[in-house]
Amino acid sequence: MRRLSSTAFDSTAEQQYYSGSRTTSDGRFGYLDAYYRSFLGEYARYFDGRRILDLGAGECLHGQMVCAAATPRLYLNFDLILDRLAPAVTRARSSPVRFVVGDAFALPFAAASFDVVWGSGVLFRFRPLERALAEISRVLAPAGFYLGIEPNFANPAVLLRFLLMASGDRNDGRLRHRALRVALSTVGLRPQLRFFWVRAPWLRHPILSPTLGVIGRKGDEVR
Repeated sequence: MRRLSSTAFDSTAEQQYYSGSRTTSDGRFGYLDAYYRSFLGEYARYFDGRRILDLGAGECLHGQMVCAAATPRLYLNFDLILDRLAPAVTRARSSPVRFVVGDAFALPFAAASFDVVWGSGVLFRFRPLERALAEISRVLAPAGFYLGIEPNFANPAVLLRFLLMASGDRNDGRLRHRALRVALSTVGLRPQLRFFWVRAPWLRHPILSPTLGVIGRKGDEVR
């Protein structure tokens, strides 16, 4: 079994993991709808008319999903690795969509630039977590919020799958619920965790559900 990382995020290791002959998706995003609905319900209301930053956007499937279901004012796909964004850049046709390459620990944006920061499977790789979350909080508007989906490492099957992965990302780390709550609160984001499983939407258990939805509110309740 491999060990999940507890060291600081290694950008070189991230570049190496995603370099070479790793395949890319065909751009299909429809399967994501079940995740959004299980996490947020009628999710368009979280994105309509808002400026959105997608951290670790990769092949930008979430951006395509959101722009198909909602009408954001801006959707900015942000990633460390240019080659991961490239296929989506060639497909992009929607005017609110933008692309930026950079470091999530030093976001190249002014304070209060976004209403929503979105992340899919990024927080469990970000260490020190508080440092990344501080940047997220900084670029969020006063009433903004963070939304994200993470593996639920309290679920034994999820944890075992990561431990048995032969060629996993060396930045993979075990994200613990208590540490996440503390880190969000420390940077001024009021935490709310939602556990779910798309195959059984009624299952909302902190151990049995394999997926963790994260909401960190900087201001008032989400409208």
